[in-house]
Amino acid sequence: MKLSYLVAACLLACLTSGVASAQTRTFNRDAGFTVGVNVPMYKGVEADATVGFTYGQFYYNGLGFRAGFQYTPSVAEVDNAFGVPLAFAYRTGTRSRRARLESGLSSAANSVFWDLYNDYDTGESAMDMFTAFLASLFSNIEFTAGITPGYISGDDSSVSTGSTVVQGGEIWNKTWTERNNQFSMTVDAGACLNYGIWRFDIKLMPAFHYCLTDNYIRHYSNGDSVNGMLSSSTQPVRWFFSFAGGLTFRF
Repeated sequence: MKLSYLVAACLLACLTSGVASAQTRTFNRDAGFTVGVNVPMYKGVEADATVGFTYGQFYYNGLGFRAGFQYTPSVAEVDNAFGVPLAFAYRTGTRSRRARLESGLSSAANSVFWDLYNDYDTGESAMDMFTAFLASLFSNIEFTAGITPGYISGDDSSVSTGSTVVQGGEIWNKTWTERNNQFSMTVDAGACLNYGIWRFDIKLMPAFHYCLTDNYIRHYSNGDSVNGMLSSSTQPVRWFFSFAGGLTFRF
């Protein structure tokens, strides 16, 4: 009899331990792919697409780190930029489904009242309401700060020329980007809205980047057909804004 009681107690302890373990497992690691746009914050310098891989690990207090790999086909018209983002991160607690739904409905209602107060068009009001509802459904938010060492394999960009014919001659301008050196380093700061579906996260990630290594030097010159070159100037391209979306799996 005592033996049966002992066996039953052991089985109960194992089951209790298994349930507790399942309840406390929070899947604090994730990995997946991202795609987005990289925008130099200078007039006349075009944006380009960027793709990458990301991995993150977080601890019970929300602190963690994020690392990955990214490729941008062209930056300021210079081809093939590769980078390895490395960042410290903080993730807020995950909200319950009920809290997310209540937040979404509240934001949608506030958007409707705002549009009615400002006499907005019905179509615009519906779009604003839908956008506010979706924007408030996030599971949690991440904040990141770090660096991205990288390598640029492309050469200087080709020269872009424009001209205007006027009375007595032609006015022209030329622009091109010099790749100042191949190795790059940026300082990065950003945020990430996570929308959880089971163990998948849909991510929306805006970020700002500052280039420490002056890799991209923009050259400008202009002149006319009578006097030749009239002026020239250079400008380092240091500030960038990026916005990416991603899909990761938590494990």
